[in-house]
Amino acid sequence: PMRIGVGIQNKALEAMAMARPVICSPIAARALHESARSTGAVAVADGATGFAEACAAWLSEPVQTLRERGNAARAYVEAR
Repeated sequence: PMRIGVGIQNKALEAMAMARPVICSPIAARALHESARSTGAVAVADGATGFAEACAAWLSEPVQTLRERGNAARAYVEAR
């Protein structure tokens, strides 16, 4: 879980560059443009329960949907 905002943006961007969608806290998400969230590449969750629910939701999605999230993450990094 990415719960703080210091140095986390680069870690999130590195994961996204590897076509991995990211679940992060509201603080960590502040540095990411809204388009990252609107494409499904980034989810914002707060607290342990929020992170667990977001992870469970993504893990229950079809593999193709997860790939699309990853591709959107990669495209976000390439565009910015």
